[in-house]
Amino acid sequence: MGAFQVQVFPVIMCGGSGTRLWPLSRASRPKQFIPLIEGRSTFQQALLRLSRVKATQRPVVVTGARHARWVEADLRALGLEADVLLEPSGRDSGPAVAAALAWIAQKDPAGVAVIAAADQYIPDEEDFAAAIDLAAQAAGDGWIVTLGLQPTEPSPAFGYIQPGAPIAAGGGVKQAAAFVEKPDATVAARYCEAGYLWNSGNFIASAGRLLAEFRHYSTDIVEAAEAAVAAAEPAGVGAWRLGSVFEAAPKISVDYAVMEKTRHAAVLPVAFDFSDLGTWEAVWRVSPRDAQGNLGPPDSYFADARDCLVRTETPLDVACIGVSNVAVIADGGSLLICDLGHSQAVKAAAGRFPPGSLRRTLPALAGHRRPSVMVESRLGSRRRRLPRQDRPGWAGGPRPPARAGADPPGLRLRQRPSARP
Repeated sequence: MGAFQVQVFPVIMCGGSGTRLWPLSRASRPKQFIPLIEGRSTFQQALLRLSRVKATQRPVVVTGARHARWVEADLRALGLEADVLLEPSGRDSGPAVAAALAWIAQKDPAGVAVIAAADQYIPDEEDFAAAIDLAAQAAGDGWIVTLGLQPTEPSPAFGYIQPGAPIAAGGGVKQAAAFVEKPDATVAARYCEAGYLWNSGNFIASAGRLLAEFRHYSTDIVEAAEAAVAAAEPAGVGAWRLGSVFEAAPKISVDYAVMEKTRHAAVLPVAFDFSDLGTWEAVWRVSPRDAQGNLGPPDSYFADARDCLVRTETPLDVACIGVSNVAVIADGGSLLICDLGHSQAVKAAAGRFPPGSLRRTLPALAGHRRPSVMVESRLGSRRRRLPRQDRPGWAGGPRPPARAGADPPGLRLRQRPSARP
């Protein structure tokens, strides 16, 4: 491997609707633009993380036109600049990556693109930067490198990579003997036993090499992407609207379009912590919690509760009493209450509600009185009566009769305006 002499272009992919973190994350503002961890969005964290890599140039951000304002706001908050490519419509990661590569190739065909997703949480920025530095050197020698994670379970949510022989003087980089995109659970279990790694979704390659692979395996993608870049028009400071020909590209991931087929795939095994924050349980796991494992805003109330997550974006009093492993998420007029262990099912629930269908409800209440929600156990062995001074502001009066199927098993939900303004 030669000396480190390449220019590195961070490429941040900001697509997707993020409905697995509904109701906070929606198609209009996906999870990568929401400050889920440490007060910054994961898009901002990706920008800062990639800025630690050697020889970095101006980042390239690929996102949908309707998300341009969120990208602009997050860049402005950090005092950073980027080339922002606005897709006329989402075509999955394959065309998005090809457009970014075509943009970089105009500046430096030998430049190395570090392609990263905007929705990942990687707290160890130094180890991440060191891994990218190694991978960039291998990319300069013609390899398309991905970072491989040690699986913690046979998850069908990840692609899998079988490490092969080390590349010459590769510093730990190995050829990819097999690259498989998201197998079913049975096959995933077999891959874990065989020593496969998870595909982290971070790709490092020279723009020229990866464009050549697109041209070889997916000509229609690269032709549409290059034409869209050539026809790009200014759309604000640092932003460019890709030409409408971009929509002619097939909707396909870079994994299927190139990575499963190329003979130049390589993998660098890494050991840093990683999460794609794909569920509310994942957010809870990487967040600081109190001694009982609870996480919520300062005015939320926990009594005999463990391992609960409360997140509200509207004025709302929330109390969790005698429950465990529960997520309570509120935004606008939408409220989610679920077992954290079942939070992977949130995407299906989000699809039941048209955008904005309930947003009028809680704001209307909030204009009159501050609404409140209490989640409590109905299991007799866990019920206890709180002293009046400890009750979280609920109006008095008899409890309404229970209705069959009205509440989840073992839980009771109350919602009514509290007596205080």
